[in-house]
Amino acid sequence: LVNINTSYDKPLKSITDKFLSSSLFTEEIYSKSDTLLAVNTIVDSLHVKSTFRTPLLIDPDNIVLNYLISSIKPKRLVVVSQNLSTLETILAQAICDGKTLILLDVDFLHPLIAPLLPLDLINLEQNTIKEIRINTKIVTWDQRFKLILVSSTNSVNKLPENLLSRVSIIDVSTSSLETTNLLFSNTFIDFFNPGLTP
Repeated sequence: LVNINTSYDKPLKSITDKFLSSSLFTEEIYSKSDTLLAVNTIVDSLHVKSTFRTPLLIDPDNIVLNYLISSIKPKRLVVVSQNLSTLETILAQAICDGKTLILLDVDFLHPLIAPLLPLDLINLEQNTIKEIRINTKIVTWDQRFKLILVSSTNSVNKLPENLLSRVSIIDVSTSSLETTNLLFSNTFIDFFNPGLTP
């Protein structure tokens, strides 16, 4: 990224600046309503989208989850619970269509999900066709397929080790709390003195 200086005194600010200037953002994030969420929520959602391994999001307030859902085109997105009885069919279809699958209620390693986790590490060439077995179905894997896991628990310590060892854990509990505090503070200030908020 051009024209962004790296600060060794404030490395997190440098990283945030690089995320905020990346091409993954559009101009609407700088509107007044999104400015409140901009720093923490957008950086957290970019972290989720850019991990090499399958991300497991710990987001008790669903702030980052809601931002992720709103930032992905609806026709490219499937959001379902891991506990759904038709999970096998939904997984197969999302893999074939190359959609982003946000899987909710991931508090244990589901047998249908386990074979998908190593796929992030497979580096396929453009013309390579990869077939994957999902229980009884054989499906062709589209390289655009992205799996995002979301736990319903509020603590990483409550999750089993066989799940934690296969994913990139992204715990946004602290940054979600900061975002919520900022929203409340700005709403309060905006009510009494609208000129003080950005």
